Amino acid sequence: MFMRFPFPIPPGFLRPALEHRFANLLVSPAVQAISFRFGHVHVLPEHFRAVAEGLRDGTLSVTFNPVALAASGSLAEYDSGPNTFSFQSDRVLESAQGRATAIHEASHAVADFRVGDTAIRHEEGAAHICEAWYLLNIGENPAAALPANVVAAATAMRSRAASGGRPVRATASEINSVRRDMANLGYENAFYDNDGF
Repeated sequence: MFMRFPFPIPPGFLRPALEHRFANLLVSPAVQAISFRFGHVHVLPEHFRAVAEGLRDGTLSVTFNPVALAASGSLAEYDSGPNTFSFQSDRVLESAQGRATAIHEASHAVADFRVGDTAIRHEEGAAHICEAWYLLNIGENPAAALPANVVAAATAMRSRAASGGRPVRATASEINSVRRDMANLGYENAFYDNDGF
């Protein structure tokens, strides 16, 4: 005989694994609305869907590295060598900034998926734009967490996308101003080697 559980299960008691929650985030409407070209870096909805599929089928893995990430002040990171996302904790996706950071890191996996060398300031600029665009999509103000030129570029690009132009192309002035922000954040004028996943 089937017995009903006599009291409600507390929220979070049977939480899906982080990789499944992360994959679900990447296919959410707020992320699927992000679609742009930032110079030679392209970030399209189908790329986020490919990352979500990689998380679901185990091609991409998720680990936890609380000590190192806390020391560096990061909530998450992506390592293209082992195709692994590292998170500071299982609760990173519970805050808007944590989700934005995860999307930033997913855009690095997008670059890895596309294979080939990517200019660091371009790839990081695109990742920061993803972060700002997501925050704007969910009604959060990205200005407290991100450089002014990134926020301005993401706001303008998102506005152009809303008027029917997808994927949006970043203008030369948007690219140059965001690259300056990346230089100010200490990113090298060099290349990331993306080997695919």
